This record gives sequence, C-alpha cells and structure tokens, in this order.
Amino acid sequence: MTQQDEIITLLSQIISLVGGPTPQLTSLTKFYSNLSGSYDDMLNLLLEVPLQNLVCDTTPTLSLLLSPIFHFLLPFLTSQNEVPDLPKSIPVLSFLHRTDHTISPPQIVPSQRSKILEDVISLVNPTKRIEITADSLEDANEQISISALRQASKPYACHFLFYEHSENTGGLVNFEGVFESTPIKYDFPLKNRETVDFLAAITSGLSSCQTVNLGKIDLDSGTLGNFLGKCICNGFDSSDRTFLYKTLSLQNPRVDEAVLLGIIKRDSFSKSSETEQLIKIILNPSVQNPPDLSTQFLALIAYAFVYQNCPNKERDTYCLSKAFTRYPRGTQSTAGIFCGLVALGIFHFGGGFDVDQVEAMKRIMNGARYGKPLNIINCTEGTTSTFGWELESAENIENFQDVRFDNRRIPTLITVPAVCLSLGLGYFDTDNFDIAQIVELPRGLRDICAIRPDDIFARILCKNLIFFDKIEKSEAWIFANIPEELSHRKFSAFEMVNAKYFIIASACYVLALKYAGSFDSVLKSVFLKFIKKIQDSLFAAIRSANQNFTLNTPHFDRSLKIMCLSIALLFAGSCDKEIYEVFKRIYSVCDEYITFGSHAVMSTSIGLLFCGFGEFSLDSKSYNIPKLVLGFYPLFEPDISNEVIYPNLLKQVGLLCLEKRYFRCYNYSTKQYDTADVELVLSEQGQDEYKTETMKWSLPSLLPKLEFISKIKTTHNFLFNQLDIKENGGKVLCVKNSIFAKDVDMEDFEDELGSEDQDVLIVRKMASAVEKSSEWMMSKVRETQRNALETSILKLLVAGFKMFGDERMRLIAESVNLLL
Repeated sequence: MTQQDEIITLLSQIISLVGGPTPQLTSLTKFYSNLSGSYDDMLNLLLEVPLQNLVCDTTPTLSLLLSPIFHFLLPFLTSQNEVPDLPKSIPVLSFLHRTDHTISPPQIVPSQRSKILEDVISLVNPTKRIEITADSLEDANEQISISALRQASKPYACHFLFYEHSENTGGLVNFEGVFESTPIKYDFPLKNRETVDFLAAITSGLSSCQTVNLGKIDLDSGTLGNFLGKCICNGFDSSDRTFLYKTLSLQNPRVDEAVLLGIIKRDSFSKSSETEQLIKIILNPSVQNPPDLSTQFLALIAYAFVYQNCPNKERDTYCLSKAFTRYPRGTQSTAGIFCGLVALGIFHFGGGFDVDQVEAMKRIMNGARYGKPLNIINCTEGTTSTFGWELESAENIENFQDVRFDNRRIPTLITVPAVCLSLGLGYFDTDNFDIAQIVELPRGLRDICAIRPDDIFARILCKNLIFFDKIEKSEAWIFANIPEELSHRKFSAFEMVNAKYFIIASACYVLALKYAGSFDSVLKSVFLKFIKKIQDSLFAAIRSANQNFTLNTPHFDRSLKIMCLSIALLFAGSCDKEIYEVFKRIYSVCDEYITFGSHAVMSTSIGLLFCGFGEFSLDSKSYNIPKLVLGFYPLFEPDISNEVIYPNLLKQVGLLCLEKRYFRCYNYSTKQYDTADVELVLSEQGQDEYKTETMKWSLPSLLPKLEFISKIKTTHNFLFNQLDIKENGGKVLCVKNSIFAKDVDMEDFEDELGSEDQDVLIVRKMASAVEKSSEWMMSKVRETQRNALETSILKLLVAGFKMFGDERMRLIAESVNLLL
C-alpha cells in the first residue's frame, strides 16, 4: 500500500467514526486525496468550495483535519506578493474568483486587434509599394524620390508598434513605387539603404522571445539589427563577463552599440563595477584597434546612465576629454561634443556643476573651433586640464548641409543643444535662476528674428528642465514662455510668426515630457488647437505671394512636427482616434521641403500613439527624463545616415522608457482572463495618504499613468481586494507560497475589508484553527496513552502540513512524525 493509499484509508475510517457536515467532508476528501498533486491543482479544487463551507464549528475533530487546508489557503486570502505562472511581462490584476461570490463573466481574448490598429499597420508598413499620383512619368520619378525618405522612416513607427509582440512586419524596406500600374524603382544610396535595412531588422529583435546567441551572429545589417532589438529587450545577462567581452572581440561597432543599449536597459543606476570596467575598455584610446568613435560616444552615455547622479573627477574627465578632443577630419567627431556634455549632465543629474565647468559651457554656447588649447581649471583640485579647443564666435549655420570642417569650425548648431541639455539635466528641477539666465532667449525683435528655431527649442527645453516643478498644465503657462516683445503683438513677418510658434511648440514638448503617458484631456484640447493654428500658418506661408516675406516652410513644418511628437508623448499607447486622424492628414503631406528627420518624427509619433498595440505607455518618472529627452529629441536631420549632432542609435533609448500599462484580470479557477470593475486610488507624488481620490475603471484596459496611482481595488468580492502600486511596481497582484498562519498580518487584512466582514470572521477562525491544531499535535504526541483515532488524526495532519506547509510547520510535522 502506497503512502497516498494509506492516507485515504485513514481518512475514510475517521469519517465513518466521526461523521459531520457533508460540505466539509467533501473538502477533506478532495484535499487528502490529492496531496501528491500540483500546487495549482490543489488550489483549483479548493476554490470550488464556498468559504463558509470550509469552517466547521460543530465537530472539533473535523476542525483539526481541516487545519492543513486553512494553512494552505490563508496566504491566498490575505497577501498579494508572488507572480503567478503567466506569460512574461503581462501585468495582471490576478484574483481568486470564487463561484459563490460572482458569476463568471465571458472570457476576454488578450490583444484583440481593432480596425484602427489594422489601419495603422497598413499605414506604416515599410514593405508596401509607394503609390504615386502624378501627371507624367517624370513627375512620378520625382515624387518617389521624395516619398523614399518617408518610407525609410517607417521602421521608427514599427519599433513601438511591435514592441514585445510575436509578430512583425517582416522583410526589408521597399522603395518601389507604382504609377498607373507601372513599377518605378528608386535607387537609395548604398550607405543609406544599409542603414535602413538595419533599422528595419530591429523590429524583429524587439518582437522576439529568444535570447541572443553570439555564436550565430552574421555581420549583415539584418542580423545585427535583430541582435540590437533583442539586447534592448533584455536578451542577455549583463553580469555574464564572457558574453560581454566576446562582443568586444568581434570588433563590430553595431554589436558594441547593441550591447551598450542593453546595458542602459539593465544597468541604469546599478553602479556596476563590472559594467564600468567594460565601458572603460571601450573608452580607452590607447588599446589596440579601439572601437570607432560612435561606439565610444555611446559608451560614454551608457557609463553616465550606470552612474546617473554620481559624478566624480575621473568621470568628469572622461566626458570633457571626449567633448574637447581634436579628432581627424572626415570623422563623426562633432557627435563627441553632444555625447560628452550630455553625459556630464547625466552624471551630475540634478546636482549642478563646478563654477569652472559652467564657465566653459557659457563659452562653448557661442561656437568653437579647433586651435589654441582651452584650459579648464578645477577650482577644488587646483589643477588645470588642457583640451584642444579655442573658443570663438561661430557663424549661424542654418542646417546640416552647411556644416563644414575645412575651417575647423564647430557651429552653434552642435554646441547649443549640447550645452543646453547638459545644463538642463545637471540643474534639473533646482530652480537655479543664474543658470537659467545663461540660456534665456535674447531680447529685442531683431535678435529674436535672427535666432535659429533649433536654438529656440534647446533654450526653452533647458530653462524648463531647470524649473521642472514649476511647469503647469495650462495654456497660460505655455504663453508665459513667450518673451514680452512677442506676446502682446501680432506680426505679419513670417520670422516673427515662426519664432512665436516654435516657442509654443517647445513649451508643449516640455509639458509632454513631464506628463508623458498621462492622457490628460485638458492638454489634449490645447495641443490640438495649436496644431491647427500651425497648420493654417504653414498653408498661408506656402500660398503667400508677397516677396517681402521670407517663406521658411521647413521651420513651420518643424514646429508642427514637434507639436505632433508632444501630443504623442502625452497620449502614448492610448490609440486615440481623434489624434490619429490629425496625424494621418499631416502624414499624407510629402513635399520637397520635408526632410528625413521630419518624416522620422512623424513616424515615431504614430508608433508612440499605438505603442505595443495599445498595451504600453511611457514611464515619465523624474529619473527617466534623460532617457526621454535623448530618445525623443527632434533633430530633423536631412538623411538617415547623418550623425553630425549625435549617434542615431541614441533614438532607440526611447524604447527603454516604455512600461506595460495594459492590465488584465486572471481567474485562477477558470485559468482564463476575465473582466473586472476596479477602483483606482489616485495620489499625487509627495502628497499625504489622505489626499487621494478614486476613479472607477474597467479591466482589461490601459491604465492611466502609474506614477499617480496608489492602489487598485477590486469592487467585486474577490479574495484579493487590492494591488499596491508602489510595493508591487505596477506589475501584478497575486499570491505567495504558503506561510505559517501566525505570520499573516491579520490586522492589515481586517483594516482593508472591515472587522465585521463575513470573510474576515471566517479567515480569523481559520487562523485560530491552524494555531490550535499545531498546539494539539505537540501536546498529544507526547502522551503515552493515545487512542487509535487520535493517532490516525496525527498521521493525517503530519501528511497535510509536510506537503504544503512552510518551514516552521514542516519542522513541527517532522518532529511529530519522529515521536509517532
């Protein structure tokens, strides 16, 4: 006879002698007959039994035998800590759904595809042919060359749409057009085509569940893009030194960049010494066959995120040396200025700089060129660091095509955003008025008219990062950013209108950074109103025949695209139909004045609005602001391979800010997803616990910004009644392994449900029964004269507590078993 057979026989004998209520006897039989079964099977058997049918007040012997059942169920009734066996990265409001409390609602199929999502996928599918409408074949050829830039930008949308999903667009980007059923091919420049194929392949890596395998990496653009996508999705273990150093041995910049982005994902704030050691190898210029410059610059950014807000002299030197080193002609050396200074800002995030560092940045803002050495004196150390720059005024260079290296001059196009971002991050939310004065917009209409739009954007961004806590969700705050010279007058000159709209767009972008993913309806109406105004001004600029006006349509287009990006940040993952219709109308415009960068911003906006098929949104907590700025900084570069300001791969940092906010309810008894009505307890950061409000919500659904949700409470009478967002990280509400009943905090449980609640009274009886049974076991086993019934009960209790008990109950059971 097996042990299980012996247990069943003992139970049958006891039941025949003692008798008792039928529901309790049925529960006992199910429990002791399945002691060798799995944890989930046992739970499902017991969930079919109403709570009140488990407690027996009339028969003490049955109450003893039921105590292992109580001990097994108590953690499920009173705690919510451990993740159930569900698909990875699916936040689930998980509950035990009892048949005596509610009627099972219909099953919800996860990730149901709506019609609008099908339309979005079709709109941004990079493998589709380009439909050309033209009067002649010559015009059609010209149109496909313009449309090719938009086609090349579509992977930026797909990266967000297919993040962590099993399906992807597949194939490479198609640059073939169709004119009156006649195929028209477009020969994209080879370097650009290779970059586009690499970007397109990232989507499949983001969608893959597999981890990376260095042994199978081919060095073609498709495989490397797939590898990068997997690294962003935690496809490798950053503590695996063999893996990390093997990537260096491949000496491929894209492999290095993929691993560095993976490090930013996994090791931000970690202060990992092993990661630091790897990054220093990449940054060491004296090593044999050092990595290329773009890899070094990205390594510096990764280093900054690993030690965010932890500056020291050595790290500052790394940043300044990369920013001020004189590199050979023909290299992407100017990206070092941006990466070096921004990394410095991340290291000093919210902590400020030394006086000498601030003075150097003030001089850099005016432009620089290589020449006599620049001496930066460290006031605290008393040492002088010499770098190969002489700072002088530089010409205002209008766009990327005007960047020339023959005179060794570095334009303000590069230095202004680098310095503004560095100061904005270094003095983040410090309200430092003196630093804000450095980046203040010039006074006087002539000076405002002369300033470049990208300069306006960088200065407004920096100033408001410094006064981040002062940002208000109102139209009045947006207008407060406009200088007095522009605020009270209407202008017909397009330079003035352009400056005014760029200031508004820049202020809206900062607002979107702070409230990213908040779905704020007030800001939505404000942003849509500004988008319409800018659209009207853009069309007026195109139609105007007045030669006295300077028609700068690219600038109007840029302010319009920044507004689109801003509202996409605000409503990331919302699948908002009204915003999508606005985006579609803007996206359909494809003209010669629209650069690749403009198309890339628009594609990114569409991808953000529908990220993860409406299951993801953005995590915009303060410490994530550097990632949001780097990932969504609107550059408007002329072509896909241009890296004058910073490495294009830094745009992928935006993917690291996504968070799963689509919550489902999982029913343990039916093993299905259910619907559920819940209450969201909203609480502003830093507010007292009593300053909260509740909002009714239905699941499954995308939740509002998790940062402002304190708890999620179920309104049904589920066994789990709430999820604490702060304690559980916004992930799951579920169960933990069985614990000794005495360790359950019954006071907290009673506070949540109310001390007179029927379920609380039942749970209190269960906890008392478990405690009494353990005391009875220890006292009864020491008695020399026990009857056969008592011995049989002891054997059953030992079997029950050993199988599903915690360590303490297991030791009690084993001790009793030895004495038996």
